[in-house]
Amino acid sequence: MNKETIKQVANQLFYSEDVQNIIDDLKYGHRYESSISIFSRRNLELNLDISVIKQVIECLNKEHAEYIFNLGRGLGSPELYIANRKIKIQNETTHVVKTMQDMADALNDLGIQTDILYHVNPDMLISDEEFENDLSIYKKLLSDYIQKKTDTPSI
Repeated sequence: MNKETIKQVANQLFYSEDVQNIIDDLKYGHRYESSISIFSRRNLELNLDISVIKQVIECLNKEHAEYIFNLGRGLGSPELYIANRKIKIQNETTHVVKTMQDMADALNDLGIQTDILYHVNPDMLISDEEFENDLSIYKKLLSDYIQKKTDTPSI
């Protein structure tokens, strides 16, 4: 894809309903970071490979300097991570960024054995929202497993 096509795809994504909803939340201080699935039907209906997506994200970062755009992980598809640059920089001094290694450590602390680090880069950054959401899912799964195990009558 040439640079003009990349720019058109970046604009299509930036002005999509989902991204604009996040941008509104970021503008009005409801949150300073969020993420969405890049491949939802409402965002990109094009069949793009990861190298093109990275070029689109690069273009977004150049065109919209007030925000940070980054590629994150998702359940089965990449996530577009968006942050308010000014607020993110202010919070970086007091905020510890989470990684997939932190997720694996937190799961290990709960007694959950996982092979998550074989599937993703341990240094991959994840938002607080992703971290808390994923952790709560694992906690719920563990709780359901324990509940099911205690509900099963012994023979």
